[in-house]
Amino acid sequence: MLLLVTLFGITVLTFGLTRLTPGDPAAMTIQQGVGGSSFGGFDSLVELNRRNLGLDKPLFLNTQRLDREAKSLKAIKNYLRQSEFWHKDGERHLLKVSMIAFPASLSILEQLTSGKDQAFEGYDDLASREEQIERITLILPRLAHISDDQPKPDSPTSWRAWYNKQKELLSSPSINAGVDSYLKRELETLQQYGGYAVPVLMERWKTASVPEGKLIDKALSAQTRLVFPQQEPLSEEGITKLRSQWKSWWRREQSAFRELGPWEARLAFLTETQFGLWMSQAIAFDFGNSYRTRQPVTTMLGEAMPVSFFLSLMSIIIIYSLAVPIGILSAISRYSIGDRLLTLTLFVLYSLPTFWVASLLLLTTTGPPFLNLFPTRGLNSEGVELGHSVSSYLTFILDRGWHFALPLICLTYESLAFISRQVRSALIESLHQDYMRTALAKGLSWRGAVLNHALRNSLLPVITVSEKLLPELIAGAIIVETIFTLPGMGRLMIEAIVGRDYPVINAMLFISAGLTLIGILITDLLYFLVDPRIRYE
Repeated sequence: MLLLVTLFGITVLTFGLTRLTPGDPAAMTIQQGVGGSSFGGFDSLVELNRRNLGLDKPLFLNTQRLDREAKSLKAIKNYLRQSEFWHKDGERHLLKVSMIAFPASLSILEQLTSGKDQAFEGYDDLASREEQIERITLILPRLAHISDDQPKPDSPTSWRAWYNKQKELLSSPSINAGVDSYLKRELETLQQYGGYAVPVLMERWKTASVPEGKLIDKALSAQTRLVFPQQEPLSEEGITKLRSQWKSWWRREQSAFRELGPWEARLAFLTETQFGLWMSQAIAFDFGNSYRTRQPVTTMLGEAMPVSFFLSLMSIIIIYSLAVPIGILSAISRYSIGDRLLTLTLFVLYSLPTFWVASLLLLTTTGPPFLNLFPTRGLNSEGVELGHSVSSYLTFILDRGWHFALPLICLTYESLAFISRQVRSALIESLHQDYMRTALAKGLSWRGAVLNHALRNSLLPVITVSEKLLPELIAGAIIVETIFTLPGMGRLMIEAIVGRDYPVINAMLFISAGLTLIGILITDLLYFLVDPRIRYE
């Protein structure tokens, strides 16, 4: 439980720090040269990008009501601005929620036609009153999905009468019944419900079969104008992926389609914020989309994690496989010439910076003017792929090991030197304890006494310092993967930091913090296994 509280605290701290660093990702992710008059100018494009990225929300605490009514009203304000850029942006949002924005649009039309000019707070570039009336009059039939060849009301009074008749149709029982009919193929479209049907469709995703999933995806795409790429025909796996994509979108956009209840309105104080939105995604292991590549962060991590985890796992195996025997050998032959040579070698290794060793190895062993023993980058050589035969499999493994040789050397030598010295110091202390003399006096061999008694007691301080090993390997991987151009988490982190890619940075910090805390927990459990005197209550 303390681990979870600590992880939450670290997440809050790192999230706040990333947002306080200089650089605006909303401006950095806009392509160079974009921002002309057709885009409304650079500042307008940055403002729109901030909204799309969720950076317009408060950081930790929200004091505004950000439900569907408030967002529809904001879209109407943009729709009525003189700027063609914001006019089109408001139009897109209004059509996305359609009937949800209809009541607010009609109310504004009624005020405008009654002679009252709309003076929206914070908006000083609105169109003239006549143009506002014209725009609202044009958008209402589109929100109500009434085409030009059908009878339609021609005044606010007629629109109000029409809408009052639609209220029963827009009630929850009616919408649920309409969605049921649509999923049974008894109804061709859900346009009459507009955005009111979206929450119901998202709820039906939880238990949707493959045929129902296709219909739900079709209806959501028609309403929101959002289309996720898919392969036809859709299988069970494809529907699962599609459902995951829509759920990720829903976590970010649901406030535009839902009316907040009393408790939800109170919780919006925390949830309708940048951190609240990100945390709700992180709990579901959905870290949003990258600002740079627009790809799901989970997908990017899924491609990078195997590389980094393999390097870390192999590094840990190599470190302990060599450090413990070296420490034992150095302890039982202390002060000898061999011990002094080992000590000198280990101290030299421990003092060498990782980036310097990596650069030196890259310079001297990967091409002219020196040796050409190892590849300079990548996971495998060109043309080497994992096949189905034993020979191709072995070739693939050996080639991957050839590419990982230098990165593994850079990741292991420093920790190897440190842990072997810890083993030596702890074992020397144990060799002088009374239980060692007792074991030898009872006839136990020197080797048996060292391995069965002294070494086990010497592992406690080694375990203590080992809890720092995993964070050090993660930090070292950032340097090593960048130098050797390996597509792992370290290189991904560097690219995210340079590009102010907040979702990737926060996701990797969250995972790194979690792994660090898990390492500490494993260390505590190892105490129990190594020392029988330790008991946890």
